[in-house]
Amino acid sequence: MNQNEIALTKSTRKVLKFLLGETAPVGIEQIIRGSGTSKRSVYYDLNHIRHLLKLLEAGVLEGEEGSYVLTKKQKQLLKEYLNTAGHSFEKSDRIAYIICASICSQKEVRLETLITDFGVSRNAVLYDLAEAKKILSGYQLTLVNTKKRGYYVNGDVFRQRSVFLLYVTELLDRLGASSGLSLFEAETVNSYLCILQQIVEELNLTLEESSMLEMVYLILVVRNTPAEYKIQLLDIEYVRGTREFQLADHFFCEMKMHEKLYLAICLLGYSNNHRYMQESPKEELKLQDCAVRLVETFERIACVDFDRREELTASLYLHMKLSYFNYCYLVPNNNPLYREIREDYAALYQMTKASCEALKEELPYLLDENEISYLTIHFGVYMHKAKKEVQRARVLITCLNITTSSLLLKSEIEQQFDNIEIVDMVRPQEVEAYTEAEKIDFIISTVHFDCSMPLILVHPILTQEDKANIASLMMLLNLSSRTDNQQFKALLRIVQSHVDEETYQLICQDLNSYLNSGGALVTIPEDKYITLPDILARCGIRIVPHTYGNWEKAVREAALPLLEQECIREEYVDAMIAMGHMNGPWFVINDEMAIAHAHAENGVDALGMTLSIFQEGLNIMGKSSIHFLFVLATPNNQDHLHILQDIMELSGSQEMQRELLNAQCEEDALVILSRLLE
Repeated sequence: MNQNEIALTKSTRKVLKFLLGETAPVGIEQIIRGSGTSKRSVYYDLNHIRHLLKLLEAGVLEGEEGSYVLTKKQKQLLKEYLNTAGHSFEKSDRIAYIICASICSQKEVRLETLITDFGVSRNAVLYDLAEAKKILSGYQLTLVNTKKRGYYVNGDVFRQRSVFLLYVTELLDRLGASSGLSLFEAETVNSYLCILQQIVEELNLTLEESSMLEMVYLILVVRNTPAEYKIQLLDIEYVRGTREFQLADHFFCEMKMHEKLYLAICLLGYSNNHRYMQESPKEELKLQDCAVRLVETFERIACVDFDRREELTASLYLHMKLSYFNYCYLVPNNNPLYREIREDYAALYQMTKASCEALKEELPYLLDENEISYLTIHFGVYMHKAKKEVQRARVLITCLNITTSSLLLKSEIEQQFDNIEIVDMVRPQEVEAYTEAEKIDFIISTVHFDCSMPLILVHPILTQEDKANIASLMMLLNLSSRTDNQQFKALLRIVQSHVDEETYQLICQDLNSYLNSGGALVTIPEDKYITLPDILARCGIRIVPHTYGNWEKAVREAALPLLEQECIREEYVDAMIAMGHMNGPWFVINDEMAIAHAHAENGVDALGMTLSIFQEGLNIMGKSSIHFLFVLATPNNQDHLHILQDIMELSGSQEMQRELLNAQCEEDALVILSRLLE
C-alpha cells in the first residue's frame, strides 16, 4: 500500500493511539475522554481508521454495538504503519504554523522554505498564505512580505500575542512539540522549560507541561516583539516585590527587566494572586459600567432574565478587571477549554459573542475568542438559579488549579444533580485537610490522584459518561439524585439479602473501583434541542409583502399563532407592547431583525416562536428597515438558546436573508431555513 493513499489528521492519530492502548471494547464517550478529541470529530476519525484498516487489509474494526476494539494483528500492522508513515501536515496545521511563524519565529518565513517544510506544492502554500492573510485581517492584523524580512505580521502587539497564543496552542495540541515545524530552537525552549519547572515547584503551582511550554513561547515572543506598556508605576513596584518576580530575576538573570516583569505577571495569574492590580478610579468605573451593560445586553439578545444579576455583574467585573490589566501589559489570556466551550456550549457562546460585539466600542480592552469563552463560562454559571434541597451529598471538587473553568464544573454539577452540595473547590494536595467531622461523601476530580475517599474522575466539561458515573456512585452510596434509578437500588437490595454484610461491603468496594476506572451503571440520555426550522414549522411563518408602519399591530398579529396553540396568554402580548413603550426599540437586535418577547411570568405556558417576514420593511419606533420579526415565548432561560443560535447564524448570512425576502410562501421559507442545519 502506498502510504500517501491516506493522510491521518492529528485527531485521528489521537483516537488511534488511544485504541492501540486498550484491550477491551470502549464506547464513544470513553474514546472522547481518553483521546481528548471532540464529539463532533470522533465519528470521522473512526471512519478514517476503518479506511486505513481496509487499505492495510487488516479486517474490520471489531466490537459490540456502540463499542470498538483492535485485534492483536491490527495493532501490530497499525504500529508498523505509524512508524513508517511520515508526518502529514493538514491544511489547518499549515495555516496555524504560518500565522505563528509570521508573528514570531527565530527563522525567516519565506515561500520556498514553507514548501520544503510542508512537503506540498507551491500552489498549496500560496493558498495557505492567502487563507492566513484573511484570518489575520479578521483580527485587524496584516500579513506583509518583503525581500529583506520574508513574511511577517504588522498591527497591534496585544492582538499579535493573543492570536499567536490561540494558534500555537492548537498547533501544539494537534502536532506536538516535535513535529518538525519548529518556531524556536529546541535547545532554547528546553532550557527555559527546565528553569520554569524549578520556579513552578518553588511556588507550589501545578502546571501541565503544555501550559509551561505556552508560557515559554510567550516569553520568546516578548523578546522578539518590543512594545510600549500601559502598566502603572505602583503595579511595577508591587510585582517587583513578589516571590514570583524574585524567582524570575534569580533564574532568568539574562532577561531584560520588562521580560522578567512579564513572566512574573503570568505566574501571578496562575497563582490567582491578583493584588498587584492597583485601582484606577476612572477605569474602575468604566469596567463596572461595562459589566452592567454586558449583562443587560446579554439579557436582551438571549431573551433571558438573571435571578442573581448583581452577583453575575460582580463576577464579570472582577474577571474583566484582570483581563484589562493583562491587556495593559500585553499578556494574552489563554483558555484551555476554548474549543470545548465553543462546541459544547455553542448557543451560549454565540449569545456572549453577540453581546460583546454590541459593546466592542465601549470596552476598554480588546476581546478575542479566549476572552469571550471565559465570559461564556460566567454567564453559564448564572443561567440557573441554585435549588435548595434538604438532603444532599457533600462533595469536594478538585482541579490542578482553581480557575474559572472550576466554577463552570461546579455549576454543571449543581444543575445536573439536585442533591449534591459542593462544599469546596480545592487542589489535590489540599484534600487530606478535610476531616471526618466535615462529612465529605465523595470527590469529583479532573485529575487522578491517590485518595482515601470515593473519587470520580471527570472531564472539565462534563460528558454524558461523567454524569452517568456520578449518578452511579450516588446510588452506590445510597444517595438519591435527579437521575435516580429504582431498578438499580432494587438489585442492590436483592444482593444484600443473599450475602452477609462483609461480602456486601466488598461488592460495593468493587463497584466503587469499577466506577473510578470509568465504568457506568446508569446512562443519561442526551437532550435533543429544538431548532429554528422545527419550531417555525410548528408555530408558523407569515410573509407580509407591503410596507408596515404599525409595530404594535405587527407584534399582535405575529403572536396570534402562539395564542391559538396556547403557548401564551393575552397578557403576554400586552406585556410585550408595554415593554416596547417603556424601553423603546429594545428588542431590535440589529438593522434587519427584532425578537419581541416579555418575561415568562407575564403569561408563558410553553415554548413557541413565530416569524413574520416584511418584504418592504417594518418600522419599529424609528427603526424602519426591519424585515424579520420574531415573537418568542419561553418558559425558562435555557430551552430557547439553540433557537437563538440559529437566528444568529441567519443574522450572519446576507444570502439566506435575501432568499427569505424572495420566498413566496411558508414552505419556501422553511426549505431555506433548513439549510441552517447543514
